[in-house]
Amino acid sequence: MKLVVLLLFLVPCAVRADEEDEEEFNLAFIRKFDQSGESRERRSADLSSLAQLPANLTHEDVESLYPNAPFIMGQCVMCPPGSPGPRGPPGTVGSRREPTRNQQEPAEPTPKAGGVIFTRWGKLSCPDTAELIYNGVIASSHSQGHSGSGSNYLCMPNTPTFEDADQDYNGGAYMYGIEYNNDLYSSRGILNSEAACSVCLSRTKSTYVIMPATNVCLGDQDWTLEYHGYMMSSHYTHHKSEFICVDHIAEGVPRTNADNNEGTLYVADAHCSSSGGGLPCPPYNTNWDILCAVCTI
Repeated sequence: MKLVVLLLFLVPCAVRADEEDEEEFNLAFIRKFDQSGESRERRSADLSSLAQLPANLTHEDVESLYPNAPFIMGQCVMCPPGSPGPRGPPGTVGSRREPTRNQQEPAEPTPKAGGVIFTRWGKLSCPDTAELIYNGVIASSHSQGHSGSGSNYLCMPNTPTFEDADQDYNGGAYMYGIEYNNDLYSSRGILNSEAACSVCLSRTKSTYVIMPATNVCLGDQDWTLEYHGYMMSSHYTHHKSEFICVDHIAEGVPRTNADNNEGTLYVADAHCSSSGGGLPCPPYNTNWDILCAVCTI
């Protein structure tokens, strides 16, 4: 019982002793690093007087005069800057560096991936700006006697490939050669001839557009005119097809000029009305031929 009472008395005493030691340590720390008002004023005076030091004083001079001056990596951080030193001699001339890729002169246009493919309707050859892939004859469905099958025009090659005859499915979608049913002003003698075509590749271009009602490329872009001609399609009393741009110097396939009228091409004419319902007139005029241009960029 006496031992328990003794421990209960000693433990609080030990705790108070530890607290007193810690407090004494803190006071000593503060006394050492938090200077009195007098010492702070003296150090402030020392530091402010550094701004009046001559610029030619050495490190040792400053340390001997003001031992409390702050130095970082051997440099007095509060001292005034010294006078500029003498100008050094010019360096040697370096070798000329080759221009980087962005500084070089622009190179010739390089082929874009894939290029662009377009059909030149009415010609067996391609423009000088493009390569010939193949040529042939324009074909589509019967435009007068049949009501079904396709309505678009295709450029059928002169060297077709077929499967064996015993695999003939005897389908009902017939395709016919398309004839010119007009003589063009710049292509006399093509009436009733089957219309020629060619498929062309321009390697340095990425897209093409058919611009109607013009024989030049419109817009401020750097277009290339591949060819120009006339918009043509089936007769308005026949089954619908599509409008294509036929070269102004059109060619016929030399095989025949028989008037079969299975599929025919007519020059497209404007039909306008000042009261609405047609193309605006002006600028269009009824029965004037619609031109076209095929442009690439």
